[in-house]
Amino acid sequence: EMTVEELLAALEESRELVLSVRDRIRFDQEFIGLLAGKDPVAALNEFKGELNGSHRHDLGITYGALARDDLAGAANWLDEQVEAGRLDLRSLQGEDYVRSEYERVLLEEMFKRDIEAASTRLEGMPEDLRVKSLVNADTTRLHEGQTQAMARVVKEQLPEGAQAKVFSHYARDHIVASDLSRVSAFMDRIDPTPQIASKCVESVVTKSLSRGQKTKLGELTELRDWASGHLTEEIDGAVGAGVGTSLFRHGSPDVSDFMIVYNTANGSDDFLASVISNAYLLPEAQAEKMLQAIPDEDRRREIRSLYEQR
Repeated sequence: EMTVEELLAALEESRELVLSVRDRIRFDQEFIGLLAGKDPVAALNEFKGELNGSHRHDLGITYGALARDDLAGAANWLDEQVEAGRLDLRSLQGEDYVRSEYERVLLEEMFKRDIEAASTRLEGMPEDLRVKSLVNADTTRLHEGQTQAMARVVKEQLPEGAQAKVFSHYARDHIVASDLSRVSAFMDRIDPTPQIASKCVESVVTKSLSRGQKTKLGELTELRDWASGHLTEEIDGAVGAGVGTSLFRHGSPDVSDFMIVYNTANGSDDFLASVISNAYLLPEAQAEKMLQAIPDEDRRREIRSLYEQR
């Protein structure tokens, strides 16, 4: 079995080989895996020029191994890369997405082992990087106390609108098949404001209805019953927003009739109004059919205006 020094020497020798781009990537991936198993820092340092390149995924996994073994060392290593400018790559929208991937991995470990370090880390970031680093973090493996501590830090570091974005992502991550009990436990632990709870419900409804199966009246009723356990008002608006985002992504000639049936059975036009307002790919004919099912003319005019302004 080769030592770290021997692996590094072999890697250096391999640079002399003439390989296709694809073969070179595969070859280097093998070395990253071998080095990471022995010394994650050595693997990261050897390929630090590729942190935002073709080996980004493999190096992210390697960084996760380092964070699990040496949390403080992982934080220091990341700071060095940021200082050296090796993570300065932004999306077309200006998001610092490469750095945020590494920050996310580090924060996931900090949530488990050192919540104050997570708070300090976030405090040193601009707000957009905080949101980007937090929103894709995996919180499904945190126990009750860790979840509560994580929620406290997120609330301290972000304004409510950004909190809603982060927590709604986390809420939907807790869905297991069609079982929402873990989502309920998560929401109880984070103690959300009504605005954040509404966004969590909307996100959970969207994901629950996005499984490619035909939605049934009973399923919507069950989702509303579940939502009523977390919202005291505007329940139909939150559920309708989730339904609109989910069911009308590609349009459907028969779903508008189904929505009208559900709205009538539910006895609230808030649901139908929210579906129309949030269904961004809703065909005009379907929108008009649902609008006509809202008896209040002023409400109809208001929702039609929102639909036309999208």
